[in-house]
Amino acid sequence: GHNSAKILSCSSSGCTETDPATTAGSGYLDNGSIPTSGTVAMNVISCAGGTCRSIPNGNAKAANTTTSTPAYNTGFMNQGADNTSKKIIICTMTSCKGDAGTGADGQAIIDGSSYADGKFTNLIVYGSSALVALAAKATPETPSSVAGHAYIDLGSKDANGKYPNIIKCDSNNGCTIAVGVDGTETGKAYIDAINTKNVITCPSTGCSSTSAATNSTGKGYVDALTANNIITCDSTACTSTANGSTAATDTAEEVNKFYINGITDTRMIICTSEDGCSSPLGVPAATGGATATDKYYPDSQNVDYILKCPTTGSCTTISHGGASGTPTYYLDGYTDEKVLRCENTKICEEITPVTTPGYGYVDKVNTGKVIVCQEVDDKNVCGSVDNGVDSGKTYRTGFIDADKNDAKSILVCTDPAAACAPTNLTVAQGHAILAGSSLDANTQKITSVIVANATTGIYASLASKDKKPVTDLGFVYIDASTTPTTPSTKVIQCTLDNAKISCESAAGETTSEYGYIDATDAEKKKVIQCSGQCASTDNTSAEAAEGEAPTHQFFINGKEKSKIIACTASDACSSIPGNSLAQGDNKYYPDSKTVANIITCPPSAACTSSAHAGASENAYYIDGFTPKYILICNATTSKACTSSLNLATADQPTHFIDAGGASSTPVIITCTEEECTSGPGVITDGNVYLDPVEPVNVITCTSSTAACTASAGSSATSTADTYIDAGDNAQLIHCNATLCDYVATSPSAIGSEYYPRLLSKSVKEIIECDYNSTTTKKSTCTLDKDAAVQNKSVYRNYLFGHGDDTNPLIICDSTGCQPKTATITGSSKSYYINSDIQSRNRTLTEDIIECTEASKECTLIPGSYASVYLNANFDSTAKDNHLIVCTTEEGCLEKKANSTTTLSHYYVNAGSSDPKALNETLIECTDTCQ
Repeated sequence: GHNSAKILSCSSSGCTETDPATTAGSGYLDNGSIPTSGTVAMNVISCAGGTCRSIPNGNAKAANTTTSTPAYNTGFMNQGADNTSKKIIICTMTSCKGDAGTGADGQAIIDGSSYADGKFTNLIVYGSSALVALAAKATPETPSSVAGHAYIDLGSKDANGKYPNIIKCDSNNGCTIAVGVDGTETGKAYIDAINTKNVITCPSTGCSSTSAATNSTGKGYVDALTANNIITCDSTACTSTANGSTAATDTAEEVNKFYINGITDTRMIICTSEDGCSSPLGVPAATGGATATDKYYPDSQNVDYILKCPTTGSCTTISHGGASGTPTYYLDGYTDEKVLRCENTKICEEITPVTTPGYGYVDKVNTGKVIVCQEVDDKNVCGSVDNGVDSGKTYRTGFIDADKNDAKSILVCTDPAAACAPTNLTVAQGHAILAGSSLDANTQKITSVIVANATTGIYASLASKDKKPVTDLGFVYIDASTTPTTPSTKVIQCTLDNAKISCESAAGETTSEYGYIDATDAEKKKVIQCSGQCASTDNTSAEAAEGEAPTHQFFINGKEKSKIIACTASDACSSIPGNSLAQGDNKYYPDSKTVANIITCPPSAACTSSAHAGASENAYYIDGFTPKYILICNATTSKACTSSLNLATADQPTHFIDAGGASSTPVIITCTEEECTSGPGVITDGNVYLDPVEPVNVITCTSSTAACTASAGSSATSTADTYIDAGDNAQLIHCNATLCDYVATSPSAIGSEYYPRLLSKSVKEIIECDYNSTTTKKSTCTLDKDAAVQNKSVYRNYLFGHGDDTNPLIICDSTGCQPKTATITGSSKSYYINSDIQSRNRTLTEDIIECTEASKECTLIPGSYASVYLNANFDSTAKDNHLIVCTTEEGCLEKKANSTTTLSHYYVNAGSSDPKALNETLIECTDTCQ
């Protein structure tokens, strides 16, 4: 009879009932299910709980194309007679067959006998080089439902011997079959549920289990079963966990996760909170003609390491080189909007960079380069740039240290092939450093600077303020790149050529006559000098005090030596041409630092500083900055040459010896209220210029081949003297022991004026001032050494009352002419023939000089026909010409009386002034007249 607890085993000798194997997963091919026309069984006999049953197709299931579900092929541990050679029965929808396969790592097959309630709950797995049903183990097991765990479907072997499917199990759905995901590009894989140190990958060659890459390699896998999970492995097992990426918050950056693709190590696995995990190429293909470069990513598994993907070869994990407090920086391989900051004992982090112009990070990868980030179209863009130092290392560049981000630390770059070093440079007035970030890739020139703010104590790039450097020659910045260890001796000059700016650093001029304008000073009031070390100071210009010229400060422009740096209290400092003339005279400026020197600027040539002519006394130059002023230079005063008022008035110019003239030429500076000019001095004898500074001096020019000199207008032997004004021959200069002053002249058309020379007691010289209708003042004075200095000539002394209060007359004898008092007898007037040529030429017109007192001004009177006067100038020795006789024909002349002691003559006295009518009315002449 039928016994469902037994199975019938048949051989060539017959059939017998036997007790079946009832362990989980066991089965027998049901030969009773072989179709009449077939040769293979369709069912499997499975026994459990005292009952055996034939399972159609071993519970195998057909593929469902609608749901893309592959066929479920099931398996049983073969308990039949042939189980030695065929350990397992595999069932499909078309047959169940014994299979000689023994399995491989990671492989399993659904236990066809475990199907209940619409799901499979047991697997036959490969382990310890043999197949075993999990439920039949000494300690029964259930299939793993741990995240990421899977099995290679042993039952999915295709005609090519490949295993394309995997089995995944969970407590709700049991074990299901799916096509294995090819993770070659995506990095997707499964944890081998049998050997959790392995991962299952399913490339086009089929699924297989291999040893997993451990986390020390920086590698990982995308969990092909659990969305957004990452599989990472250590030496004991692989686990699947959430990728750990987080979105940005108000207080924290977003955190992305990075792994080398454990399947294809030229790819990365990148996980973000927004997009999950993806596996792009570690080095994406370059676009737009760019060249691909190595890429770097945080190693999300290992502190102190970073992931490097070279342009050729595999991505690897390497030491990032960061230290505590001294992080290293890399361009972010994931996005050029961020940089990687790596510090020891920490995972490298992506940070939002400083995008302020002038800032940078030391590039750990490219020695000598700096990572610079900027904002372009509301997006950060970071790149690695050259540090800007030239190949000859003739200058240094800098970047504001974006790591410290305190605007005090500067990355100082000294070598194009060496890392820039963070340095706390001196923050002082005028200091700056060439901005390495401003390197023009085409011209290889630096185009901007980073400037120190001495008030706030920080540095800022001009570009950060949308400013450009000052490009005028002479406006410079102190190169701070060597501070604080070495004082700066260099200055940075920026220039503009064909609309392109370039900035260069060079040694500053070290001698004190050179200077520069501080380009950092918006008010242009500060001056940079580099004597010993470069420093910026306020200029010492000052407004004019009442009655004085303003005090300006001058330097030779250290960058354009034909120009002068001129600083004024009102207009600050500027660079002006030292001498804009193509040819002509030099221009002069005070050397504001060396009192014994003056700055000389030839026409269209370099200015120089040299000793001025005032080594022991005043020397005078036209002020090159304000030509209406005079430079007074005197080294003995311990002051620099001083710009001074020229002392001219609207009516009276002033004159100075031009120290700028050649020593072999008589050059005089002539000043009006408006300007001073230089020209040849008058060398005519008797002509001098009044010294407007030294009141007792006159300036004398004696030769066309010698310089003019200044000396006292009166000497020890001559307490006074009179000169023709060389600057205006219509006036004279009279000097005494304490003062020289101008004397105006006013000759008339009928009479000249005469002035004595006082060089000695008597000299054959007289100054004659004649009427000149062609000049403004109607007077021209000359020195007469001949016609007017004849013996017995008498002139009215026009100096009387203008420096001489004693002598109203000038009387000449054979030795010369000298001032004299009038000869007065009693109350009588005295009379002299006026020797003035002009009056003598006009008979009876001012022919007579009448004097009433010895030291009172004499007057000119006309002669009258037949008038006779007692001659006060008669020759007492020769007793000759006692009378002055006037006739219409001859005018007034000295005459003899022709009388003797025995023959007397009488004349009506025309000069009688006695109020008693008959007194002195007659002149009585014998051998003398009285």
